[in-house]
Amino acid sequence: MDKPYQILILEDEESVAEDLRLKVIQLGDFEVVSICKTATEALQTANSNHIDIALIDIVLPGEIDGIEAAQQLRQLNIPIIYVTAYTDESFLQRAKITEPFAYIVKPVEQRELYAALTIALHKSEIKDIQRHRELLQNTLLSISEPVIATSDKGIINLVNEAATILFKTDEQSIIDKKIGDVLKLCELSSGTLKNEFFFYNLEKEGQYSDNNLALLLKDGSRIPVLISAACVWNDDSENLGHIFIIHDYTERKLTEKQLLTLSAATEQTTDTVMITDLSDNIEYVNSAFEIITGYKRDEVLGKTSAILKSEKHEKKFYKDLWETIERGNTFRKIFVNRRKDGSLYYEDKTILPLIDNNDEVLGYLATGSDITERLQIEKQLQHLSTHDLLTDLPNLTLFRDRLEQALITLRGSRSVSVMFLDLDRLKQINETLGHAAGDEILSSIAKTLETCIRPGDTVSRMGGDEFAILLTNIAQHNDLITIANKILKSVSEPILINDKEHIITTSIGIATTPDDGTDAESLIRNAEAASNNAKGEGRGCYCFYTADMNVRATEQLNLQMDLYRAIKNDEFKLVYQSQVELETGKIIGAEVLLRWQHPQLGLLSPAHFIPLLESTNLIQQVGIWIINRACQDISNIRSKLEHSFTLSINISSLQLQQQDLEQELREASIKYDVPINSLELEITETVLIQSFEHSKEVLTKLDKLGVSIAIDDFGTGYSSLNYLAKLPVNTLKIDKSFVHQALKNTQAKIIIQSIIALGKTLGLRVIAEGIETQEHLDFLITNDCEFGQGYFFAKATEINNLLIQLN
Repeated sequence: MDKPYQILILEDEESVAEDLRLKVIQLGDFEVVSICKTATEALQTANSNHIDIALIDIVLPGEIDGIEAAQQLRQLNIPIIYVTAYTDESFLQRAKITEPFAYIVKPVEQRELYAALTIALHKSEIKDIQRHRELLQNTLLSISEPVIATSDKGIINLVNEAATILFKTDEQSIIDKKIGDVLKLCELSSGTLKNEFFFYNLEKEGQYSDNNLALLLKDGSRIPVLISAACVWNDDSENLGHIFIIHDYTERKLTEKQLLTLSAATEQTTDTVMITDLSDNIEYVNSAFEIITGYKRDEVLGKTSAILKSEKHEKKFYKDLWETIERGNTFRKIFVNRRKDGSLYYEDKTILPLIDNNDEVLGYLATGSDITERLQIEKQLQHLSTHDLLTDLPNLTLFRDRLEQALITLRGSRSVSVMFLDLDRLKQINETLGHAAGDEILSSIAKTLETCIRPGDTVSRMGGDEFAILLTNIAQHNDLITIANKILKSVSEPILINDKEHIITTSIGIATTPDDGTDAESLIRNAEAASNNAKGEGRGCYCFYTADMNVRATEQLNLQMDLYRAIKNDEFKLVYQSQVELETGKIIGAEVLLRWQHPQLGLLSPAHFIPLLESTNLIQQVGIWIINRACQDISNIRSKLEHSFTLSINISSLQLQQQDLEQELREASIKYDVPINSLELEITETVLIQSFEHSKEVLTKLDKLGVSIAIDDFGTGYSSLNYLAKLPVNTLKIDKSFVHQALKNTQAKIIIQSIIALGKTLGLRVIAEGIETQEHLDFLITNDCEFGQGYFFAKATEINNLLIQLN
């Protein structure tokens, strides 16, 4: 490509337009000519600039909307791609009239944008080829001007009847003569010969035309003419001769006989040309026929056109053909023909009778274009427009269409369900391992999901890390639970990438007709709302839609907006829960816990806002604040203690991925004079195992720095000895759910005893969480648990109260 493709953006929202411009530029092969806010501005720009593709929003300010603008731009042969979030059916029906090359739904993903632009360019090129081909065919069939053809030496070897009439002689008097002896050109006014000037420009330029000349005849008369000439080249760029077309300005009378055979032209065309007699015996075929069919001229001359039959058409097809051309009409259809080697090809063929001046049919002319490749491209483009490029799953467009069809055909007591799947923490993998690893995981999960559904159901990738499943013919509620559990289990199986295992979970939302919606949009929207609810309930689970979820979604959105203000207004606060030596009750450390003092909702626990912090990436900013504020608080405590004191800080998965976590801990330690070995990071098993190799790398660096590592909620996740042996872990924390059940549940009791024994064997410190009664304490001491925390000792409290407890 000599220069980038020129892109016009018609979008009234500045932020959307700028985002689109940046994404176009980042593709490399494209350049944004202009960003227009109104249709009038876009039309003015298109009329004064070369535009390869126009990206248009449907809804625009002003009297002309995006669809009306597209109609006018299409008259300039500019391909149209709609970029819109507007899905009203009436608008989309109107938009179809403009023959758009693609629809892109906002917000735009770069891969989808690149696919749409590439498809549009391919389609546009195909249409250009079609227009040029039709122009060539029409030209060949309509030439009635005098035509002379010569060899490369300038010897005349072909003239048409119109030329002999113009020169007032017969064909034999012209053939084999030099063109300069027959074609004498002069100035219209003076009669000065201009042959040398004309032929010089023809050889220099390869083609030349002049409308200021006159043809000088033998009798001395001059006829004003427009003469056009061109060199005829073969594939090796050799000059085979010249073709001259002369228009008589005096007579301005076109000959009525069409030019049936112009050998130079028919041999140059890429379309097949075949002439038969009235009995369908082949009398002539051109070079394109030989190339496309594989038959040589000698092999088909004298035979009928049936040599190309593929047996793919019914007898009625050929009956209609003969009835049409025998009536003197033109027959045009797409033929499925067979080449000499037996392969099939598609040909857009036109067959018409050849009629002489006496209206008698001399034979039949068949011209055709091999459209096999074009149909294959169109099929591929159609597939690309309805399928995801990465996973080859149906995209949102095809999913919505299948869902609408399923709703139309819904019968009886059966129902249709939509499952909306949001993969958990795929973003962290993209950020740490790269998008290639993320794409590999998406492809693997796509294949897994297809194994979880029944024949007739549909798995779709909605974009990013979101999938949807269409389940038809659902008989009972339990069927959905079975499928959801199967998906959760299958998706969470380890995925091997670069010889390393990675575990991904998903949150599933389920919406079912008729209670959760009777149209496609409602079912998709409500399934997504249920998926968000499942995410908020801890991820890796499924949730059925309920009517109040949209209300809760709005509340979550408002709370998310409040988070940005909370950071600015310093609304977060830290509380500390003491960690004690069980035998003596001595406080040996504290766990740092975050609270939010919301101005309207009061004091909020992390369960209300930590998922929002993670989804908005604010968790890293808040995480740095926690480390610094906690070190600042604890520096006051350490000056009053004679024994060691450990500060335990909870770390999320996103914080574990950040590149500068080690640096942040080091700087906070130095700034507030807190020994680095008195800091401990608490990380859940799920976070560690999701990207084990990366976690191992980060924790190894922290261990070398002197920071302790605690596994939080141990026993509720994978509890694998394999990863414990490979990671620099210092502490195991027994989840409070086991402590609460230990006195009445044998299994919980055994788990606690096993964790304590495991810790002692590996030389790890074991802390029990959730100690609330004397019975809890006695049980743990009896089973040799050395440390613990819980309401029995103290609730989480602010730093001043912790100082009182220590004293």
